[in-house]
Amino acid sequence: MPAGYGNWSKPTTKETKTDTTISRGFKNSKGRSLKTYQNKINQIKRKYRKLFNYSKKHKGNFHNRYPTVENYLKTITLKKPNINK
Repeated sequence: MPAGYGNWSKPTTKETKTDTTISRGFKNSKGRSLKTYQNKINQIKRKYRKLFNYSKKHKGNFHNRYPTVENYLKTITLKKPNINK
């Protein structure tokens, strides 16, 4: 086997890490920005209007169950916006 493969490879020496070094995969948790949160709500409202109008036109029960957008939004849970952004 050539060097560098399998069990015959030399043991690698790890560099000493100090407190100031950040690991390669480290990332701060981002959360959801207020703009993204508002865009998501607007997207749900557009979907609601389509379902509401379709239900009225085709005699469905959606418009009776959710007469307002607020009633429909209560059934959906979203990630809260990050207030630090």
